[in-house]
Amino acid sequence: MSAWAIASACTVTLAACILKSPAMKTYPCPYLPATEAQAALLPPLIDRLLTPGKSPFDVPQLPLITADATEFVALKTERHPLLLGLDPSTIALAAVIGLATPAQIIAKFGSLEAALDAGNRLQHGAALLYGIQTSAMRYRDAAAAEALVRFSPKMSIHFQFEHWMLEVIEPTQFDAILLELTKAWANPKDAMTWVLLEHHKAWSEQLSANVIAAVKAHGTEPRTAVWWYRGNGFAENMHPSLIADAIEALKPYAKTEANAKRWTTKLKKRLKPKS
Repeated sequence: MSAWAIASACTVTLAACILKSPAMKTYPCPYLPATEAQAALLPPLIDRLLTPGKSPFDVPQLPLITADATEFVALKTERHPLLLGLDPSTIALAAVIGLATPAQIIAKFGSLEAALDAGNRLQHGAALLYGIQTSAMRYRDAAAAEALVRFSPKMSIHFQFEHWMLEVIEPTQFDAILLELTKAWANPKDAMTWVLLEHHKAWSEQLSANVIAAVKAHGTEPRTAVWWYRGNGFAENMHPSLIADAIEALKPYAKTEANAKRWTTKLKKRLKPKS
């Protein structure tokens, strides 16, 4: 994982935190279900655009559609944002896929997992991954959102999670998924998992223990996201019963790592009784 990728992930998380800050207005999800007119136009488009073909170099790929194409203009849909790993030429493709329901996407690939695998494997596939995320937000589909989160360690791009999609997942279920992901950490270089941990505001005791164990086991390793990642979830989301353990785990690094110093300060403040 490059420093640029981790910095980008931190920017994504910061933006999400700003949007959700108590001192600021909370913005509603901008994605609404397709209108009747849009839904009527979608089936042939989805069938064509989700049928993989081959590039001139015989590389498996999803077909493209341009923003000025008659079929796209007729949809009258919003422009898909340009996110990490999404080529500008695939913006319109991502927007069309994001209008489809998860069920329509599943119908083309057989399952969410197969659709995610195709998005990870095919040229222009990032548009499919982001389209699934938009679809999960648009239709508040928890199964699609959960599948994306579970698939994150396999992704070949540094995926930019939208906090609106993560909020579709029920908190206890989100905790359980994060528990699975952190159990599989060989070395927590994965900045995407840190982004997900940052969003989940109340870690369970077991999830907290997993993250503490990761810091203890991998804090001295080179290129570890423990010290590169700039979020504060370790301190702010830690289970209250494990705050003292978290402080102890940070002690060897408190003088050399900015994260350890900052997290220790925040954790100690949480230990103090509120007046």
